[in-house]
Amino acid sequence: MNLIKQISLLFLLTSTLFCEAQVIFKTEVNKSQIGINEKIQVSFTFNEPDAEFTPPEFNDFEVTYGPLTSTNTNVKEGGRISYEKTIAYTLIPKKRGTLVIESGTLNFKGNTYSSNTVSIDVVRVRKKNYLIDKDSLQKKVFLKLVYPETPISVNDSIEVNYKLHVAEGISAHKWKLIEDSKVKNAEVTDISPQSLNVVNEKIDGITYRTVILKSLSLKPSKRGKINISPLELRVSIGIPSGRRVFNDKNVEDIKEVVIASEKVKVEVN
Repeated sequence: MNLIKQISLLFLLTSTLFCEAQVIFKTEVNKSQIGINEKIQVSFTFNEPDAEFTPPEFNDFEVTYGPLTSTNTNVKEGGRISYEKTIAYTLIPKKRGTLVIESGTLNFKGNTYSSNTVSIDVVRVRKKNYLIDKDSLQKKVFLKLVYPETPISVNDSIEVNYKLHVAEGISAHKWKLIEDSKVKNAEVTDISPQSLNVVNEKIDGITYRTVILKSLSLKPSKRGKINISPLELRVSIGIPSGRRVFNDKNVEDIKEVVIASEKVKVEVN
């Protein structure tokens, strides 16, 4: 009798371990490399309908859509039922480099499971997938660095301004910094305005609403050149769609674009 009990207990333990080993939980993405202007889809898939899922923080990404949940149930030979649940998100990176999507967490029958992590290589803007239509929008939304174009003395201090230009008919809803500019061979003091002041400006016959986002005071540290790298932003813009809602209000199509100031060298005598 004791032998039978031992065999039964061993069978029960073996069956329990086998069932627990069958929990499947994985992270998948649709791309392993993207441009800073591109979106990526990440999905978390598991095979237990009663499991409780917790997503990772997505610290290096912004969630633009999701969670979107889908389920798939199949009856296999012998009446065995297979179940699969997928929870998906659409993300856009906040910066360049090798970014990691951390593990999701699954709680099931008192046990905690973690999915695999995924590394994403985020590179500079990919021109072929650039969200700005070069022929129509590139001249309507841009970032310009305003600076003295004539040589300065090593004893001078100069002011440079990063000015966002948005043409009439286009609206800018929000912007986020992707990469700040870097200044070499000068002492830098941030003198950015405390509030944004919108000013109309006409360039090549086009009227723009302009706003200074950042201002710097630069004091040359030596003769030669002050080197200023680009400042890069992600901007959400609204483009008229031609559609109207019931109160005759125009409907905008919202797009996210990546813009950058030019790389600049200031001559110092």
